[in-house]
Amino acid sequence: MDAACCGLKNRYERNLLCAIIDAMGKAVLCVGKDLPEGNDFADALITAGYAVAATYAAEAVPGRSAQERLVALKWNRTSPISARSIVLETENAFAAFDAVVLYFDAPFLSAEFTSCTVEDVSHALDALIAGFQYVATESLARFLQKQRSGTVVFVLKTHPSLADAARSPSVRQSTIHPAGPLVAAAQAAFSAFAENYAVLAADRRCASVVLVQTTAQSETGAQDASLAAWLADYLATNAEKNKSPARVVPVWIKAGAKSAGLFARFR
Repeated sequence: MDAACCGLKNRYERNLLCAIIDAMGKAVLCVGKDLPEGNDFADALITAGYAVAATYAAEAVPGRSAQERLVALKWNRTSPISARSIVLETENAFAAFDAVVLYFDAPFLSAEFTSCTVEDVSHALDALIAGFQYVATESLARFLQKQRSGTVVFVLKTHPSLADAARSPSVRQSTIHPAGPLVAAAQAAFSAFAENYAVLAADRRCASVVLVQTTAQSETGAQDASLAAWLADYLATNAEKNKSPARVVPVWIKAGAKSAGLFARFR
């Protein structure tokens, strides 16, 4: 297994963790905010009781979380084979897993993708769009294959675009640096894919889908730690309510919400 395990020092500890996770059903795969930038998000989930598999870029060395119960997985966003591998490696690490979190942090990505060249377009298609879709699709396929219910969570932290700044004086006059065409397009693609994926998963009755939206200006979304802590509490509190009905209209939940408003039935 191509994974770096933090806190799993020997086979006995690994087997013990697998037994605990299998009994509790609290293991999650997190993608989108790679380690070490994703340490705070992973740490908060671990503090809430989850064991976490978190990704790091193929060309990078993962940073260590301050917590135990973390497995770091190398992820090549351009490769559908890599997407399948991290899903299987998460399952191997914890015996089973019940949730996948796909986190699109537009403010963070806007600071990384500041130009718009032909080379940037190619990279963005893989890193900001295809990678998420590969993992979501592989997760759904695995839940179907194992006939095990699971939860797929799309977390979208939005960010104003250049077009938003052109339309809105308040955005234009703020200190926020707007997202360029690549991140703005990827943000829209993530949202559209998540909504349609939610309907697809409900039709197949194999997974619950939670759609979460926030901003860097919101109290809950300002920090990854608070966002992950709220998400863990939300999933635990609304576990039964999040079970998808046969036909649904996808609804985005605002991070910080207390009640389950995941889906509205077709009338």
